Amino acid sequence: MLQDVLLFRSDQIVKLVTREDKFNIHKTLGIVALGHYIFRFYEWAIFGYIKMEKNDIATLYFLIIHSLLSISSLIFHIPSNRIKSAPMIWPEFRFHSIIFAMRSFLISMLIWYNYNDIYRKYIVFITMILADYVILKYRKPGITSTRGMHFPDYISDRNRIRINYFYSISQVFATMEVLARKSIASVFMIAFPIQIAPFLMTLTRKSIITSGGWHFYYSLSLIVTFIYSFTHTNAEDTMATNELITYFYLAISFIVLRFYFKINKYVLWGAVFMVI
Repeated sequence: MLQDVLLFRSDQIVKLVTREDKFNIHKTLGIVALGHYIFRFYEWAIFGYIKMEKNDIATLYFLIIHSLLSISSLIFHIPSNRIKSAPMIWPEFRFHSIIFAMRSFLISMLIWYNYNDIYRKYIVFITMILADYVILKYRKPGITSTRGMHFPDYISDRNRIRINYFYSISQVFATMEVLARKSIASVFMIAFPIQIAPFLMTLTRKSIITSGGWHFYYSLSLIVTFIYSFTHTNAEDTMATNELITYFYLAISFIVLRFYFKINKYVLWGAVFMVI
């Protein structure tokens, strides 16, 4: 099991070069974006937080690069139907990845430009509508998105339920983060798992990592995002005790009411909008 999860076939990396990316646009953007994430993790390790400052032109440039990376994924031909034998990109996932990554980047740009926070709510609301439109257009009956991802046989049904539940609550906290956080870095970091997931799917499709490896690295990216959110030392973004209590109360209330009582998500997020 551990050998399967950690398997990384470096000899297959050459397969990442494809004819569809004629001018190496997506590949170049991907290398720059991955290098940027690595640099920000280094910054976090050295300073205790990521230094993405308002009115810093380099910060804006990198937000644009990450945005273009997500959008440029549209140049690739992908199967119209979901491949059930492994975590691979299909139309619904690709559009959701673009939509939710752009949510983080646009809100980060709002913070960079010092726009009124009310626009965050507009962006979050529009992304939910767009995501639901994608579901109506591309989702096949009885098939879910990330929660329906293929698992290797050695993962039990009980653990699959637990992992999928973790994915679900991570999505709730991601939306809470982009609504509530005050720093560019905290909102930007929400995009890390969103952008790494399709890259990991490409590695799976090219047989560089396994299905178990996809779940391991994707889960790790979510955990890293959680850790940054609640351990970084950026004074600008530190929540007061009452704010933190409200944050967790809203998130946990949403999870209970949505997942156990099946209350409409628009009703619940509308309530969150009024509190934040």
